[in-house]
Amino acid sequence: MISFDITGLWSVEDPDALFQSVLFFLGSAAFAFQLPDLTQWALRWTGKSNKRKRSRPVSIDKLETKFLSVFWLLRTSFWMSGPYFYSACASKMQNGNPLSVSTISQIALVGYISTPILGPLAGDFLSRKGPKVGSIIAAIFYGIGGLSLCSNSLPIMFLGRAFGGFGSSLMSSAPEAWLVAEAKRKDKDASVVWLRAIFGRAFQFDPILAILAGKLAGVFASYRGPTGPFEAQPLILGAAIGMILLLWNGPSIQNDTETTKQEKDRETLKSVFKSEVMTNSNVFLVGCIQMLFESAMNIFVLLWPPTMNAAIKAVYGETKTPFGSIFSCMMCSCLVGGLFFGEVSRVFGFNVSMISLMLCATLSMCLAAYSVATFDPEGNGTQHLIQLTTAFLIFEGCVGAYFPSIGILRCNHYGNGNLQLLLTLFQFPTNAIVAVVFVCLQSLGNTRALFLTCALLGLGTLSMLILRFDKDKRKRKQAVDKLKAAVKTTMHSFNSDAEKAKGEPEARPMHRKRHSRRPSLHEIGQDGLVNRASFTMPL
Repeated sequence: MISFDITGLWSVEDPDALFQSVLFFLGSAAFAFQLPDLTQWALRWTGKSNKRKRSRPVSIDKLETKFLSVFWLLRTSFWMSGPYFYSACASKMQNGNPLSVSTISQIALVGYISTPILGPLAGDFLSRKGPKVGSIIAAIFYGIGGLSLCSNSLPIMFLGRAFGGFGSSLMSSAPEAWLVAEAKRKDKDASVVWLRAIFGRAFQFDPILAILAGKLAGVFASYRGPTGPFEAQPLILGAAIGMILLLWNGPSIQNDTETTKQEKDRETLKSVFKSEVMTNSNVFLVGCIQMLFESAMNIFVLLWPPTMNAAIKAVYGETKTPFGSIFSCMMCSCLVGGLFFGEVSRVFGFNVSMISLMLCATLSMCLAAYSVATFDPEGNGTQHLIQLTTAFLIFEGCVGAYFPSIGILRCNHYGNGNLQLLLTLFQFPTNAIVAVVFVCLQSLGNTRALFLTCALLGLGTLSMLILRFDKDKRKRKQAVDKLKAAVKTTMHSFNSDAEKAKGEPEARPMHRKRHSRRPSLHEIGQDGLVNRASFTMPL
C-alpha cells in the first residue's frame, strides 16, 4: 500500500523543493477539476465541432488572435512584478541600513494610490489618442516603473511607482477598449455574441499565466537577485509593443458624444450615491462586501512576503526565500478555488456558497494571524510554516472564487446603467482603508495588520449574511402578498357569485311582469283574490 507522509513533505532541506511539491499537488487538483471541461472541449473541436468553428466569423477569429497575443504578454509582465516587489525593496540600503517596512509600504502606497488618481487621466488619454497608442504608452510606463526598483535612489523609486500606477491604469483598460472598438468596426452583429467568449478565454488562462510568470520570475531572481524579474520585465513589454505595432490597427478614438457622456457620468456620482446607495440597502450591502474583501486582499498582498520570509528562515535558516514558487502556488490555489466554488454553487446554491466563501476567508486569515501572534522563533518553526502556508493558500483560493461571485452579486443588485459609477464610488473607501493601513504599518506590525484583515473579512461576512436574510425576508413578504392577493381575488369572486345568486329571484318578477296578463273574471274568487290554481303563467 502506498502511503503519503504529510510531515515528510515539510522536512525537505530546500524550501523551493517544498513549494514545488505543493505546486504539483495544487496543479493536479486543478487538472482534476478541469478534466471534464477539457474532455468536452476536445470532443467539441474534433469531428462534429467543425460546424461550431465554421459558424464563428473569420474576422472574429483573427481579432481574437491579435488581442490575446498582446493581452497575455501584458498580463505576464504584470504578474512577474508581484512576488519580488517586497524583496527588491528590502534589498536596497538607506544610510547603511536596509529599507524599513514603513518605507517599503510607502513606496507600495504611491503605486497603489496613483492608480485611481491617475485613472481619469488615463481615460482622457485613451479618448484623445486611441487604445492602440494607449496600450503602447501603458507598456512603456509600466516598464519604467519596474526598472525604477533597480535603482538605489528613493526619489527614483517613488517616481517610478507613480509611473507604474499610470501604466497599470492604462493597461487595465486600453487593450479591452481596442478589442471592443475593433469588434464593432469589423462585425457589428457578431461582436456582441463573441466578445464575451474572447474575454472569457483571456481571463480563463490568467491564473495559468500568473503561475508561469511566478516561475519565470524565480528563474531571473536566481541569476540576478530580487531585482532580476524587474530587469527582465521590459523584454516582455517590448515584445508586447512589437506585437501591437505589427498586428493592431489604430487609432480608434472616441467621438465627442462618448466623451460628453463620460463627463456627464462623473457629474452624476453624487446623484447615484443618493438614489442608489442611500435608498437601496442591497446596493449598500454589496458595496460593503466588495469594499471590505478587497481592502483585506490588498493588505494581504503587502503582508504575505515578510511573514512567509520569517517563517521560512525559522525552519531553513538564512536561505533565499523562493518568492516565485510561493507566488505560483498561490495563483494555482486561486485557480483551484474558482473551480471548486463553481462545483459547490451547483450543489448548494449561490447564496450559501457565497456565505461559506466569506466565512472560509475570514477563518483562514484568523489562522494566519493566530500563527504569527503565537510564533516563537526558538520553538517549532515547522508547525508555524505549515499553518501559515495552509492559511495563505486557502485565502488565495477564496480570492479565486471571489471575483466571479462578486460579479454575480453586482449583476443581481446593481443597475446596468450605474454599474461603473457604483464601482467607482465604492473604490474610494477601499483605497482609503488600504492607504491608512500602509501608512500605519510600522506602528501596527504584521500581527495587528493581520488581525485587522480578519476584522474586515468578518464585517464582509456579516454583510453577506444580512443580504441573504434580507433577501429571504423579501421573498417571504412577496409570498405573503401573493397569498393575500389570491385570497382577496377568491373572496371577491365568491361575493360576486353570491350577489348574482341573490339577484336572480329579484329578476324573475320583472320576467313575469313582462309576460304577465290580467286575470279573467272567472279566475277571481268571491273574496276578490286570484284563484292561483286556475291562473297560470305562459311559458
